[in-house]
Amino acid sequence: MLILLSFCVTQAINEGVFRNTYFSSLHNIVIFIVFGIGADDIFVYTDGYMQTKNVAEFEGCRRRQVAYAFKRAARATATTSSTTSVAFLANAFSPIMPIQSFGIYAAIIIAANYLLVVMIYPSVVLWWEDNVEGRCCPCQEKPPHLSVAHQPVHGEPEYGVIEMFFGGPWNDFVKKFRYPIIVIFAIIVGVQIGFAAQLSPLSQSEEYVDSEHEIMEIQNVQMENFDSGGILNMDVDIYWGAADIDKSGTSMWDPSDVGTVILDDNFDLSSEAAQQSLMDFCEDLPSRPFILNKQ
Repeated sequence: MLILLSFCVTQAINEGVFRNTYFSSLHNIVIFIVFGIGADDIFVYTDGYMQTKNVAEFEGCRRRQVAYAFKRAARATATTSSTTSVAFLANAFSPIMPIQSFGIYAAIIIAANYLLVVMIYPSVVLWWEDNVEGRCCPCQEKPPHLSVAHQPVHGEPEYGVIEMFFGGPWNDFVKKFRYPIIVIFAIIVGVQIGFAAQLSPLSQSEEYVDSEHEIMEIQNVQMENFDSGGILNMDVDIYWGAADIDKSGTSMWDPSDVGTVILDDNFDLSSEAAQQSLMDFCEDLPSRPFILNKQ
């Protein structure tokens, strides 16, 4: 619910504040990103809140449990959400308008999702624990075994298997072999940098199957012996006498709002040199390889 609500908040900020009215299929990819980040934020807080039940210091004080879980989760998720949001916001400097719009939209929705989770989700967890957990409907009473199990323990806290593994054997292993681990990690990074330095643009199209494969042979026969069509015919209008385009009052998010043409008052086609230049241009144009109709 919070993740879906973040779309409404983002749309209001995106159009109301930034006046970004452009929306394309590229923006639909955001739903996969925000679902992943939102689920991670929810998991971090839920896990932190459940861990507070094993701390005797918080016994009988849910306010301190929520405060402790909120402080840990808000700090951790703020780091991940802010870095991701800033990474998408870098696309705002792209000269390509659709990518620029997508970057701003993605940055806003990640920040909005984070704020909604940290402000609303703690209350949702408490409401679920009091009214829904362990019951088919809120009208039923809470099972006694859940109430007992959720009470903080006295003495030593009880940790789960994963916590015991990372807090015990894994921690001891890393501490004991920390220097060899650093050396191995440095070697791996060096090898990766070496391969990354050799990256270059493709010199030919990618072949997903072997050149002697049946699919490639059929494709080669079609391209060499049959007219595949699909050539894009485009009519181009060429104008002379335009000095510039006045874009004042136009919206950068509307591709159809191109502005107003400013005519060049000094343009004169009556001279012999100007007419000869125009004739030379028209005679040379059909010889260009991108011209299909040579007439």
